[in-house]
Amino acid sequence: MATTAYGVNHPLAVKLWAKKLYQEALKETYAQRFIGTSKNSLIYERDETSKSAGDKVTVGLRMQLTGAGIEGDSTLEGQEESLTTYDDSLLINQLRHAVRSDGKMSEQRVPFSVREEAMDGLKDWWADRIDTAFIH
Repeated sequence: MATTAYGVNHPLAVKLWAKKLYQEALKETYAQRFIGTSKNSLIYERDETSKSAGDKVTVGLRMQLTGAGIEGDSTLEGQEESLTTYDDSLLINQLRHAVRSDGKMSEQRVPFSVREEAMDGLKDWWADRIDTAFIH
């Protein structure tokens, strides 16, 4: 009888684990406190590529207004300021890392979970990479 099985290393299983790893790694970073989904966040988290395909995101950047403003009841008309905007493009790529176990018998020989230690090691690695990128 034929069966359908998805092993631990099946690509569909890894995608969910990789998402969890990224979320857990972010919790360990200094940079996380500056990341948000608001335009007012120091690091503005965008999700365009999670909704559609693409490897480049172009964002608009609005500069602060610099005019002095008008005091009192003085006429405002004719004293307006135009917006100054720029754009920036971000190219998306991937960075990957892995830990390979030699197998179940090798894992059986030690008094700890190799998979949990691998997850923790990758979480630490990612957190360090994110903080390093944030600082540079």
